[in-house]
Amino acid sequence: FEQNSKDMRILQQSPKKTDKSEDIIKPNVEVKNRDDLKDNSIVENIEQQAADSASDPAIAKLAQGYRSCLRYFLPPSWTMNQDEVSNLGVQELCEFPLDSFLDHYEKGLRKLVGNYQNQAESKTKEADDSKAKLSGVRKMIAKLLKSINE
Repeated sequence: FEQNSKDMRILQQSPKKTDKSEDIIKPNVEVKNRDDLKDNSIVENIEQQAADSASDPAIAKLAQGYRSCLRYFLPPSWTMNQDEVSNLGVQELCEFPLDSFLDHYEKGLRKLVGNYQNQAESKTKEADDSKAKLSGVRKMIAKLLKSINE
């Protein structure tokens, strides 16, 4: 990092291999003039991610997997968006309110399933009503044909 210059950049490093030959994901981000950013916490989180991945590759890989899971299951009504979740540092991931997150996810899922069940019940009722009308029309047609034949 060149912290004394106006342009601060995180340099891309070639992936290192662990003894299990697993790739380490390094952030590849270029940040121009730190003062132009709306939220300096993003830069700090990127710096923290780079430091975490340099200190322990296993922790970095676990953190990246955790971030991916959080982004995938992110409830629409959650307080953070996907970009903010992607920029969480290891310490922030440790402090992440997972119980609250899962509660929001479950409530959203229950609401979605409930909506589908209500729609299915409504469509079933409509189909039953249509069957009853069709049965009535068939009976009237049978009576009409019977009266014509007599």
